[in-house]
Parts: sequence; structure tokens; C-alpha cells
Amino acid sequence: MRRPSPGVSWPPAGGRRVGRRVWTLSSLFAVALSLSLGVAPAAEAAPAGDAKGDAQGKKRDKKAKKAKKEKKEKKRGKKGKKGGDKAERKAARREALFTEEETGDTRGDPGLAPLERRLAEATEAIRGALKVAQASAAKSAEETAKRLVEGQLLLAEDPERAAIIFLELAEGYPEASAGQQGRFFLGEALFRLGMTTWAAECFQGNLADGRGDAKRYHQRSLARLLDLSAPRRSPGFARRPGLSALPELRGRLRALGLPVTREPPSPVLDADAQAAVVLRVKAIAEDDRSAELRYAYGRYLHFSGEQAEALAELDSLNPTDIPISRGGPGARWRVRGAYLAGVVALAAGEVDDALARFAEIIKARPSGERDRDIVELAWLARARIHHDRGDFERSLKAYRRIGRASPYYFTAVYESAWVLMRADRFALANEALGRLLSLEPDGKLAPEIRQLRGKLKILQGDHAGAEEAFAELSAEFERQGRAIGATVAPPSYFAAIAGADMEGFDLASVIPQASVAIARTLPRASQAEAISQTVGELDREIVQLRAQLARMESAIVAPERVRLFTDLGAQTAALDRAEGDLVEVMEGLCAEAGKEIDAKSFAELEGRRSKLRAKLDDPLGEEGRLRSPQRRIDRIHDFLEELMAAHAAIEAQVVAAEHGLLSSASRKATLSEPQIEAVIEMRGALAELDREAAELREAIGRVEVAIRFDDPYRRARAQAMVGYRSYLVAMYGAITKSAADPEGSALWRRTEQLAGKLAEGRTKLDAAAGARLQRAAGVLREERLNLDKLKAELLALRGDAAGVVGEVTSATYADTAGEIMNWQMRAEVGSLDVAWARKEAEAKKAQLLERERDRDQREIDRALELAEELSR
Repeated sequence: MRRPSPGVSWPPAGGRRVGRRVWTLSSLFAVALSLSLGVAPAAEAAPAGDAKGDAQGKKRDKKAKKAKKEKKEKKRGKKGKKGGDKAERKAARREALFTEEETGDTRGDPGLAPLERRLAEATEAIRGALKVAQASAAKSAEETAKRLVEGQLLLAEDPERAAIIFLELAEGYPEASAGQQGRFFLGEALFRLGMTTWAAECFQGNLADGRGDAKRYHQRSLARLLDLSAPRRSPGFARRPGLSALPELRGRLRALGLPVTREPPSPVLDADAQAAVVLRVKAIAEDDRSAELRYAYGRYLHFSGEQAEALAELDSLNPTDIPISRGGPGARWRVRGAYLAGVVALAAGEVDDALARFAEIIKARPSGERDRDIVELAWLARARIHHDRGDFERSLKAYRRIGRASPYYFTAVYESAWVLMRADRFALANEALGRLLSLEPDGKLAPEIRQLRGKLKILQGDHAGAEEAFAELSAEFERQGRAIGATVAPPSYFAAIAGADMEGFDLASVIPQASVAIARTLPRASQAEAISQTVGELDREIVQLRAQLARMESAIVAPERVRLFTDLGAQTAALDRAEGDLVEVMEGLCAEAGKEIDAKSFAELEGRRSKLRAKLDDPLGEEGRLRSPQRRIDRIHDFLEELMAAHAAIEAQVVAAEHGLLSSASRKATLSEPQIEAVIEMRGALAELDREAAELREAIGRVEVAIRFDDPYRRARAQAMVGYRSYLVAMYGAITKSAADPEGSALWRRTEQLAGKLAEGRTKLDAAAGARLQRAAGVLREERLNLDKLKAELLALRGDAAGVVGEVTSATYADTAGEIMNWQMRAEVGSLDVAWARKEAEAKKAQLLERERDRDQREIDRALELAEELSR
């Protein structure tokens, strides 16, 4: 029987192919059947003994050789083929290996059919791995484009992660389309994160890039730079009670010589940079400007005082033939552009024009939440304008159009209460103030509202109710003052509390609950709280980043770094399965060949094989499992749980102690030195436990990475696999020396070739992973240096910040006590107002009685005079 040699395509050229296979299974069956019956197929020579057939066969062979030679010479003569023959032959041999269904006629032995199937499965897995490795040698434009889309999807929900993606694209692939676009989107993510200086650099870098993919975002970069030239207000600015509706507050500010308007934040860009941006905007034709750029430019002109130009720019956003809230070009900017145009008209002194513009906005029915908020802002603007013009009824109607679900509801009710007071509708004003107290009983405006309710009672003539209200306020503020005085502590006490948990520091944890609302009205107290929380958040993020960086550094140098990538990891798993298939094929071939030798010799070989197979199935063994990283993780987890239990116990004691100190005013006690020292000591212990817990978590993370990317089980199994396969080779060789195995030898050779290809696939997958991680390794080194530097700076800053927070909090006690005294004094002044109002009421009553007495006296005198005249 003729057999094809390994690596050579069978049947010869000209045979029928189906798909990528050379012959189908039915063709192989036909060959085997014809040979067994003594009938040669068309490709074979004629039967022996037929001289004429032999002659014809030789003639055909000569012609075939001649044609083959001519064809070969023709191929060599073609241009451009000089260096390709060797590569073509190599590719042909490789294709033959992967596409060959059968390497010989094994149908005579049914026991080899399952091994053929396993070998085919392994072939497919190895081919797929090599294909993926070849395609993964470098990151393609398609992959960077997918990465860009991933960042764009994350931009709204998680700008931090999006910024990391865009930074990778902008710095790692600056020439690619995704890298050019990534520069702008990096600025967009930083803009949302409040990193305005870096964001401005990104937008300016995008403007300096004249390539096509970068140029697409030039107008958006200009719009963002204009926003940075006139920064937006802080979130919730429009929900704060307007000064126009607070005549008392406005009067106080004017008496102190302070402005009654809130100035916008300082610009990020200097004057020269702003001028350059404006020149770039003016260089764009008006019809070519995007809606976003028009809105940003109109807003910039408004804050620059150029109201007429701002109105012209903003009016171009709203064509008269399209309703404000409907579609059209730049639909998302139309409602906010119309509102800003109303603000510009009001700033220009065109009050009627502003009212008309706001009237157009309130007719809109936008679907977006932000646009609906703008419609409600238009109602607020109309209400405030009518209030300033003295048209209280229209003002109240506008305020009432803002429903309970609106974020501006509290503001609307508060300002409407002032309008009702100015309209002398005291009962309704009192009802509105009561509604506000039900909404925010402990809010910043609660003391002011309660004072106003007392004054309303005076205006309503309810002197007894007003006196009772002011007396209650005075007593409450007196109690708060005592509580503040009883819990005063040195700065070191508050510094210890802040230093133990800076991110969780809260004024409510160090100031009596009743006085927290007043303390939060003090700018320094709120700033200290924000500083502590910001430093704590930065500390936590740096710790997490360092831990993540350590895990990444371990991963990219691990032996199985291909598992960092989903696609490469999947191919590695497929190669693992293929390797198992090859080993089972080798085992099967040894078993089939062993049937031809004596049972005793085969049993001896099989015994050794079984022992090696057991080691392959359990490479670590009992002792190795006891020393495995998973056991280390379990032990660290147990210790960490004990540590956290101790942390919880100490924290409970600290919180109980602090709660007792804060409530000491009810016992008329003051803080003692031992109490303060005990709290400081416990807070220090808590901080130490937190540091130990963080170190343990970092250690667990490192061990987990070691298990995932350098698993000792996989490493031991790979070593056992090498030894087991070597033994199988030796075993099969020993068997075939004693008894030839022509049916299985071809399969064995093919199995060994596939084993070589499998090793090649692993090498190429690892090289592909290394190519992907090449830049990551450099970035990780840079980030490690940056994080180490930031960590050192933050450690120094943390101690200073804790001390500053302690000093500010200690000073906040004095400021809060002074503010409480101020409110108590105002309550007492309210009581004096009640007495004065009562005195005025009594004086008015006495004057009324005197007028009535004088009138009665005059009537009596006239009656007497008339009677005297009649008597005469």
C-alpha cells in the first residue's frame, strides 16, 4: 500500500478538494475498498500482467513528468517570483499539515478512528491560535477605534476611566485616527472632572493639530475654551434664593458696602489666550459655526459686557420658523440659548424684551430633563422680574408654576413668601414659611425662617404668639450655646479625629447636632470639611492605584501574561485542550500498538505510564497544596478578619466616647483632659489598624495576581507534561521496535508535528501579548515614579491638613458660638419688637380712646350749647 509521507499533500495534484480538505472521507473509503478488492482506482496503475496497460501507464507517466517539468520552468520564468518560492513551499507544507484529513489509510483499524477525530480537533485549535497570534502582532486601527468608542461610552458615567482610555490613545497612538480624536476627548473628560488647566491644554493641542480627524473637533474645542474663559457657576447656583427676592439681606449687604450680585468664577485662560480664541472664532464664517460654538460664543460675549453682539449670536440659534423645543440643527442648544438670550436682554436693560423671551420659553415642552429645568428657570426669572417691578400677583402666579418635583421648588416657595410679605398677605406668607420648615427643618435657612414667622405674628397682631415664638427661639439658641461651650476642645483633639479618617470627616461628628446647620453656614467650617474629605479621597485613590499598579506590574512580567487579554487567553485555553487531545492520542496509539507485544512487557510499560499520568493529574501533590498561594490567601484573609473585628470594636468605643462628649451639655459637664487624651489615643490606634489592613489587602492582591498569571499548579503541570510526553515517545518507540505499527506510525508522526506547532503557537501568543504590553510597561514605570512622588507629597500634606482642619474646627466652635449668640440676640430683639409692637398697639389704642373721648366731649358740649340756646 502506498502511503503519503508526513507534510506532503495526498492525493497528488489534480485530486478533488472539498472546502479546505484534500479528499473527503468517502474518497478514502473508496481507495481502501478498491485496494482490498484488487481493483485500482483511476489514479493507480493498471492491474499486473496487462502489458498493454503497463505501456500505456508508462506513457502517461512520461507525459505527466514532461508537463510537470514545463509547468515548473514556466513558473520560474515569471517575473516577481524570484523570492517567493521558498515562502510558498513553506506555506504549502504548513497548509498540508493543517488541512490533511488523513495521513494514511487507517480505516483498516477501527480503533484509530476516535484518535483521528481528537487529532482533527487539536488541529483546528492550533490553527486558530496561530491565526490570532499573527493578527495580534500589533494593535490595528480597528482596535484603537473600538477603544475610542469604549471611552466615549464611559464619558458620561465614569469620566475618570474614560480619561485613562483617551490618554492611552492620545499618547500611545498620536498618528492614528483614534489618537487624533482622543486628544479632544481627553480634554472633555478632564473638563468634566474639573481639571480645567489640563483640559485647556488638550483643547489647545487639538486646535494646533490640522489633520482631518483632529480638525473635526476644532469648533468644539473653541466652544470649550470659551467656557473656560467664562467659567460656569457651581452646581445648584440657580436653586439658591435670589437676592432680588430677599430685600432684608440685600439691605444688609448694601449697608456694609458689599455687592448684591454674585460674580462668576475667575477664568482659566489669560487675556492673551482668550483673545486668540476669539480670533479663531471670528475667522469662522457665521453660517459655518456650529450651534455649540454659537452658544458658547454668545455666552462669552455676555460675560464680556458685549450684550448686543451676544444677542445677535444667540438669536441665530433659534430660527423663527422652528419652535424652540422641536428639532432642527443644533436642537439641544436652542432652549438654553433662548434662556441665555433672555438673560442678556435683561442685563442690557431691555426688561420687556426679556419678559417676552422668557414667555416664549415657557411655552416649550422639551423632553430632556435639563431643558425642562431651563423652562422652570424661565418661570423663576419672570417671577423675579415681576417682583422687582412691584407686580406681585403676576410674580406669585409665576412662582406657583413650579411644582413639588422641581429642584427649584424650595427656592420658589421661599421667594414667594417674601413677595407675600411685601403684598401684606401675612397669613399666606406664614403658611409658605411653615411649608419650608416641613421641607428642611434643619436646613441652613431654618433659623431665618423661624425668625420671619415670629415677625409675621407681630404684623398679624398676634403679640402673644410672637412673644412665645421668640422666647422659644431664644431658649433653644441658649441651649445650643451651652452645648458648644461644654464640648470645646483643643485643636489636637479635632486633628486626631480628622487624621484617623479624613475622607469620612464630618462636622456632625465633632459639633453638637443642634448646631451643625449653623456651623455649615460658616465658610471656613465648610472649607475645612471639604479639604479633609478631599485629602482623604486622594489618599485612598493613591493607595488603590499603587495596589493596582503593583498587580499590573506583576501581571505583565508573569509567565502567563497572555491571560491578561480575553482573545489571547481564550486561544491559550484552546491550546491547553489541544495539548490534552494530543496526549490522549499518543496514549491511544501506545495502547493500540501494545496489543501486538507480549502482555508482561506492555504491563510493565503501562505501570510506569500510569504513575507519570497520576503525577500529571495531580502535579502539586498533598505537600504542594499545603504550600499553595491559595492557602496563604486564606491565612491572610483570616488575619484580616481578626484585624477588622478589632478595628470595629475600637471604632465602636471611639464613637461612643465621642457621642458622650458631644452630649455632655445635657449633663452640664465639660471635656476633661483625660477624656480628650483617650479619644486621641483611640483614634491613633484606629488609623494604625487602617494602615495595616491596607497593607494586607495589597499583599492579598499581589498573591492573587501570582495565582492568576503564575499559577504554581499550571507551572507544575507543564513540567509534568514535558516528562510525560517524553515517556510516551520512548514507550511508543520501544513498542514499535518489537512490533511494527504501520497503521499508527503516520498518526504518531503527525501528532509530533502538531506538538511542535502547538509550542510555536504558545510562543507566538506570548510574543503578541508582549507586543501589546511593550508600551504598557513603560507607562507603568512612569506611573510608579509619579505615584511614589505623589504619595510622599501627600503624606507630608496629610499631616499638615489634619492640623489645619483641627485648628479650623476648633475656631469653628468659637465662630458657631458667636453665630448662635447672634441668633439668640435676634430672638431677644424679636421679643423687644413684640414689646414695642404691643406698646405701639396700646399707644394707638390710647390715642383712639382719646380721640373717641374728645369726640364724645365735643358732642356733649354741642348738646349743652344747643340746650342752653333752647332754654333762652
